[in-house]
Amino acid sequence: MKLFIATPSDNENHIYFGNIAKMANGLKQYFDVNMTVIDAPTNIREYTEKAATCDAALVFGQTFVVTRLYYMTNVPMFLWYCRMTPSEYLFKTSGVVELLFTPHQRWCAMRKGRVERIRIVKYGVDTDLFKPKPKRAHDGIKILSIGAIYKNAGFIRIAQSIEDSGRDDVTYTICGNTRATEAAREYHDKLSVYPFVKIIPPLKLDKSVDLYHEHDIYVDPNERVAPRIETFRAMSCGTPSYVYSPNYYGYVPEEWFIPKHRFETYIPHRSPKEDYSELHNYVKERYDMDDHVRRMAEMIKQSTESFVPRIADRKGIYRKRYRPNIDT
Repeated sequence: MKLFIATPSDNENHIYFGNIAKMANGLKQYFDVNMTVIDAPTNIREYTEKAATCDAALVFGQTFVVTRLYYMTNVPMFLWYCRMTPSEYLFKTSGVVELLFTPHQRWCAMRKGRVERIRIVKYGVDTDLFKPKPKRAHDGIKILSIGAIYKNAGFIRIAQSIEDSGRDDVTYTICGNTRATEAAREYHDKLSVYPFVKIIPPLKLDKSVDLYHEHDIYVDPNERVAPRIETFRAMSCGTPSYVYSPNYYGYVPEEWFIPKHRFETYIPHRSPKEDYSELHNYVKERYDMDDHVRRMAEMIKQSTESFVPRIADRKGIYRKRYRPNIDT
């Protein structure tokens, strides 16, 4: 079975898209893959012609590619979308795909779009790369958060909680770039006021492993959405990970939820002398990359087999489903 894949990157060590590239490359063991890297809507004709020669098409994240392929080809469409906040346009897109893969379980509770086509495939972690190793002894407590710095990020809340704790042996490292907006730059300046805050640029995946090992606690900075993949990478490295929102029970153990305004009570609980290597097995059982790729491949194959083809209108645009006449 030939599968067309549109992905923003095929580099497994990419700072932002390495995990997507890993999933796309992993599907090669189940399909004859024709992969195209699409970082802008410029090579539309090229990827449309490639998709038309395949049995199915899988798009990672780029909804504009989905709609283009839907009208210009007659193959079943699948979309992987991992942004935490779905848009109205995405729900419209969900009506033209056979299945929409997402790691966010909250989407199933939303009554917009074609909810019955949503399939939960949780974040896949490369547990062979992100694995525990002995912590180096150091003074104080080192806390880590990873993510872009922008107006609504939760870094200041964490920094303020550390300051309120009254401890002078805490270092808070933020790994991420500052978005190119005035509000984001102002937020960055406010963060820089705290003497214990250290801001470093994003790292490639193979370099970020050491970053998890060097810190005692990982705190997901997002306050209103499900934990991101960095949370599970930290856990896979044996670093305890805290999240803010208890509305997403099932992603991390319940005792690691942080009640708002009480983060300072959790800081003394973790020490570099403690061993949390069992977290690696926790992640491997629930979020292993290979298992998620296998599940995606099975669902794509099953849905493709039951795909009802469409017919083109006078302009050559595929819009309507083809329903064969059945003699009764």
